[in-house]
Amino acid sequence: MYTAESVVPPIKEIIDEFNQLYKNAHISLVVTTSREAIVKLLNNEARVIVAARSLNGEEQDVIRRYELYVDSIRIAYDGIAAVVHSSNPVNQLSLNQLGQIVTGRLRSWRELSPKGRPSPGIFVAIGGPNTSTYEVIKTQVALGELLTTRLYPCSTSSQVIELTAHRPEAIGFVANGWLGKDSTNVKVLELGTEQYFTDSVGRQVKYFAPEQAHIYRGFYPLRRTIYIFSREKGFGLGAGFITYVASAAGQTIIKNHGLVPTTQKVRLTRPSTETP
Repeated sequence: MYTAESVVPPIKEIIDEFNQLYKNAHISLVVTTSREAIVKLLNNEARVIVAARSLNGEEQDVIRRYELYVDSIRIAYDGIAAVVHSSNPVNQLSLNQLGQIVTGRLRSWRELSPKGRPSPGIFVAIGGPNTSTYEVIKTQVALGELLTTRLYPCSTSSQVIELTAHRPEAIGFVANGWLGKDSTNVKVLELGTEQYFTDSVGRQVKYFAPEQAHIYRGFYPLRRTIYIFSREKGFGLGAGFITYVASAAGQTIIKNHGLVPTTQKVRLTRPSTETP
């Protein structure tokens, strides 16, 4: 199954559990980008895929032009986390500040904090142009502007985290499902807009970490939807897998990886930190 790299941790575990439960069924994981997975689906090279974005206008035009059958189901919400080196004094950024960083208008951390490094310039680590993470940063943060030339397109989320952990001037972007044991050497920033929200204890809060409760409520600004797309009609292997992903068992795995389930009831817990 072609799966966007940014959501591999929960999908891999779901596939493993599905294969263990149904001995006569076997699904293999093929890691790719959202765009490449969707191309495989539309070219009839894949029957079921997992993508971290919806279909764009060009892809919808292909479906209409060739009268393709494509079904979709939302299986999760997740957030794109902004991570920096553990020594970075910055803890919070607005989307406006983040936009100035990724477009190169803000060039050093000293411009954001008197304790920040004056040089070298800020370095951006992110997935390549075919990834949904890149698309989110390009459209929601840079607002369509060209991204900075000090950008390194990484092939994996682990590489983004590793580069950021070893480069004090870096900022990286990864899906919050990758914020596990491999991310202990980086700091996760709180992000916000100009809008204040009322948190779980009644405080007015502007900046939020990419935690499940904040993603669910829409407080965390870099939220996206995870989809399964299918070209199968009837009940085959793909349909069985989709049913399992949408079940309580599948959605529990999604929740355990830090994503927000969409097909089962969500129990919200008080986040560990909420900063005014």
